[in-house]
Amino acid sequence: MLLILDFGSQYTQLIARRIRDARVFSVVLPPSSGEAEIRKWNPAGLILSGGPQSVTFWLHRWRDGDNGALDELTRLVCADLRRLAAHHLRSEMAGHTLQATALVHELYLRISSLQEMDWKSSGHFVGVAAQMMRRILTDHARRRLAQKRLRVTLKGGDIWWVPIGRRSAEAIDRYLRARARSRHAGSPWLWIGTRGHNVSHFGDSGIRAMLRRRGREAGVQNAHPHRFRHTFADAWLAAGGDVDSLMNVAGWKSITMPLRYAQGRGIARAADAHRRLSPGDRL
Repeated sequence: MLLILDFGSQYTQLIARRIRDARVFSVVLPPSSGEAEIRKWNPAGLILSGGPQSVTFWLHRWRDGDNGALDELTRLVCADLRRLAAHHLRSEMAGHTLQATALVHELYLRISSLQEMDWKSSGHFVGVAAQMMRRILTDHARRRLAQKRLRVTLKGGDIWWVPIGRRSAEAIDRYLRARARSRHAGSPWLWIGTRGHNVSHFGDSGIRAMLRRRGREAGVQNAHPHRFRHTFADAWLAAGGDVDSLMNVAGWKSITMPLRYAQGRGIARAADAHRRLSPGDRL
């Protein structure tokens, strides 16, 4: 029986497989294994795989409380992390403000809180780093989107800037990431399609058709953009929002439509109040 102490070599599993091929039993142990652990196995031989320059060696040192090991670990994987950062940034929309160096720096700050994780290998470390990079980019995009508004072209050609909420920002962020992978990512139009005669511009008719199809799938008949606008206005007023703010958010130049929604909401409130306060029902 042979023991293999894995100091982070990429060949450890290959060595163990070759030993098994020779019909010899072997066990892989971490380099932190003490003398008692090794003697317990009573091995016929001991193989040291890897060395002080391996990522896994410094991962185990860091996990065991050596804070300085993270600096050495970062030095060893710096090139890999920069390549990983560049790969993720290529998937971002043009005009993003986060650079590879800043992304790696933010990763370093976040990953320093994972010292007690049971790190398995350099691949484990890089996999966790990749997940954290995606999270950092998502958080960065959400912060940018939360500070922005959408430019909407109204009927007649007028431009209106509409504020967006957190959930809308998250949905737009997901769309922009998918859009960046499309072969039509260079289109000047925000919305692009997947089929049709002009995929690079998902226009008004395409959006209406998509809403109708999605509405039918959800069991909602005759779904169209103005229905969403109506629902938004009604929910805004029902939650206590005022007419002036609704007018500014939704882009109405005339107060006629907001007042119409307010009147309808007033009738609904009166009906609710009647159900609660009806003298006849309280007898």
